[in-house]
Amino acid sequence: MRVIAGKYKGLRLTFKITDVCRPTKDRVKESLFSMLADACLDAVCLDLFAGTGSLGFEALSRGAGFVDFIDVDCSVLKKNAMIFPADIPIAIHKMKAEKFLIQASKKYDLIFIDPPWKRPQEFQNALKLITEFDILKPNGFIILEQEKIQVECEHLNVFKERKFGNTIIKILKKTI
Repeated sequence: MRVIAGKYKGLRLTFKITDVCRPTKDRVKESLFSMLADACLDAVCLDLFAGTGSLGFEALSRGAGFVDFIDVDCSVLKKNAMIFPADIPIAIHKMKAEKFLIQASKKYDLIFIDPPWKRPQEFQNALKLITEFDILKPNGFIILEQEKIQVECEHLNVFKERKFGNTIIKILKKTI
């Protein structure tokens, strides 16, 4: 797995595959960021269930201004952060996504949600908290990656959707 475009193109990221965690494949990531076009430029991003940090690091490489990484196990994420310059604009938070969302102190342009595949209910929990605490900026995007995605959330519309084998990417846009 690697950063596929931008300032840090070609950097190789460490990853581990388990029965519940699967890193985003390069071809899926390439298509996802093509769908986002220039939305990464200067964006404040949130990478929930960050795992390796692949999506957040890709956003930084493509011009994002800042990324908050959230996961309960940050060991691989911290290894990957070490291959980037020391002044890279990130913060790593070792905690559950729900706890972070409840206490979030900023609003985000892009929110990546890619929970472990064995816990798809995490989508609905995260979406509920994001809207309840209003942490997505107007015209912001939420990017969902999962095997099965059912979205039931006010003020969010499906902006784009693609399927890659058994992986589904949905990009939601805030409507107000």
